Amino acid sequence: MKYDVEVAADELMLTTEELKEIFEYYFDDAVECVASCYTANSKRDYITVAKKIHALKGASMNLRMDEIIGMAIELESLANQEEKAEITQYLPKIGDKLEILKDEIYAFYNRSI
Repeated sequence: MKYDVEVAADELMLTTEELKEIFEYYFDDAVECVASCYTANSKRDYITVAKKIHALKGASMNLRMDEIIGMAIELESLANQEEKAEITQYLPKIGDKLEILKDEIYAFYNRSI
């Protein structure tokens, strides 16, 4: 996954430092979202899974995180179809991608210092 912090900042008309603060909130919320989805999926609460992933998809769209958007669209569709087994398999994948993206973005900020 390649995410260009400077391009995203330009598109959002923010400085990279302003965007850094937004990333901190985004990743905190994303981790909470995925954890909530695990819990909801185990209870077969597909409406909650769909709502949480829809919110993650929206936040990802705002930050131009195309790969996460695509995964969220797929996961939201699985939730709407009440596909418990597939959701169970897919949640770790989106969690892993979020961690990779977080590491990549934080590496950008460590290089910039």
